[in-house]
Amino acid sequence: MLAGSTPVLVHNSSCSTFGFRDAPTVPGVYTITMKDGKVYVGSSSTNIHSRLHAAFNSDKAAVKSAGYTTSDISNISVNDMSGHSWKAIREQEQSVMDQYGGVGGGTLLNRRNEVP
Repeated sequence: MLAGSTPVLVHNSSCSTFGFRDAPTVPGVYTITMKDGKVYVGSSSTNIHSRLHAAFNSDKAAVKSAGYTTSDISNISVNDMSGHSWKAIREQEQSVMDQYGGVGGGTLLNRRNEVP
């Protein structure tokens, strides 16, 4: 699968929470697509898997604040960016957010831009 011109690894089976065969404990950008079409785009400099759990468990997270649970997930895609700088990861995150119309564009659950 491609996000723009960036290859994206899509996972759909085996972590007890998210269905990953191999938990994505890598730095990179992830996209959570909900069954109702809403999308959350996030990133991690070290461990995407932990950030996925935080999206549904942290009271500060946009996904949990919007009332979503793991049963609302349609798909999760992960772009492994091992070896890239934090700046490059954040820029890629913003690029993916922009592909969904950006913050306030109607589709994204994100509440803020990553790159001004």
